[in-house]
Amino acid sequence: MGIHVVPDKVRAIWNEQEIRVLVLLSLLLQILLIFLAPLWKRCTSKLFSFALWSFYLSADYIATLALGYILSTQFDNNYNPQPNSDGELIALWAPFMLLYLGGPDTIASFSQEDNDLWLRHLLGLVVQVSVAFLILLFSSFSSRLLMAGSVLLFVAGLIKFADTLDSLREPVEPLP
Repeated sequence: MGIHVVPDKVRAIWNEQEIRVLVLLSLLLQILLIFLAPLWKRCTSKLFSFALWSFYLSADYIATLALGYILSTQFDNNYNPQPNSDGELIALWAPFMLLYLGGPDTIASFSQEDNDLWLRHLLGLVVQVSVAFLILLFSSFSSRLLMAGSVLLFVAGLIKFADTLDSLREPVEPLP
């Protein structure tokens, strides 16, 4: 028995609620970006810019982490598909993560460097869409309606992500 910094009870709660926390945190970051991004060009505060930049970067990382976690719950330790009590709900969250990864319309890029690195975003798109597709592929649905909804959300997330990628390829207009 080793020494744990985090108590076992807290660990158990985290392990049980991890995906829910990640999805809600990703949603919170998206909401913050939607409402704060329009103020970015008018605000001169370095603290505000730093906070917005942190939200912008964290939103992608958290959504990607959630996708990876969802995929890891689809298999046991021997990489065999495993039934999951929240399987249908989790399969529905994967397309939502793609929508989140597409980012809000209020901020496609934070700086010119983001636009210059659009190929990196393309690689991210390929990987994240592949992970979301695998999640849908290995999920079992009890209802055709839920499966159709998940597929439609997947397509919408793919379109949103591709739209963001397309806007990154376009040159940014300089600020007046």
